[in-house]
Amino acid sequence: MTTSDLPAPVVRRTDAPPQDTAALEHALRERVDGEVRFDAGSRAAQEAFGRFVGPAQRQALCALMPDFVAEPAPE
Repeated sequence: MTTSDLPAPVVRRTDAPPQDTAALEHALRERVDGEVRFDAGSRAAQEAFGRFVGPAQRQALCALMPDFVAEPAPE
């Protein structure tokens, strides 16, 4: 049997400052060419998709739905 070193678990900081989601929403709506969603359903979908492309420990604050799809960068 072999053993593996695992990373330390990610825990939510209890001393973190509260998030100003109203200011974030306002700033994103001014800058994003598309939809900015803060509802629970959109955040849950974003979190589920994020598990396939990034760390599962992150909690989505919002979901961004751009109006365009960027072309891949040339190699």
